[in-house]
Amino acid sequence: MRATTHDAHRTIDAAISATLGSVEEVLRGDGESVARRALAEERFADLAVDQLLRLTADSLMERASWSGYQSVSVARQLLERVRANLNRWGPSWSRCVADAALAISKRSDHATPALLFEAHKWRANGLLFMGRFEEAFRSIEAARSWQQTHTTRACGTRLWRSVAQRRSVR
Repeated sequence: MRATTHDAHRTIDAAISATLGSVEEVLRGDGESVARRALAEERFADLAVDQLLRLTADSLMERASWSGYQSVSVARQLLERVRANLNRWGPSWSRCVADAALAISKRSDHATPALLFEAHKWRANGLLFMGRFEEAFRSIEAARSWQQTHTTRACGTRLWRSVAQRRSVR
């Protein structure tokens, strides 16, 4: 799969947000401890996501509400799995994983607009393929609202147009 400008902007924006957050933490403490904490959070996220993806849809949503999973790393990795498995997973499971990532992101103090945008975008994608156009449209609108608070131009314009066209046909 070829990286697009869209992916590059999203990656750069996420890196800038993460760097600014880390700088704020470093100013309050020790840089080495921040790096150790970040590494530990990534390791936890690796394990947590592997375990979350073995659950049923209902169990996944329940577990995503637990306070121990309020990590942007967990949410980000869940969304990365949705993107990586888009052609392997059914739309219902993709939407469920995106919903879990969105729930985790909304509860996290460190969620970025880019992360919330991505979660809404992948949720809308699953809803679109399930034929739930009204919900998909609302999710795309939510994604667009996060986009407006963020510098990325990665709006799912094609997806939005597709839902809008299908919505107008109804």
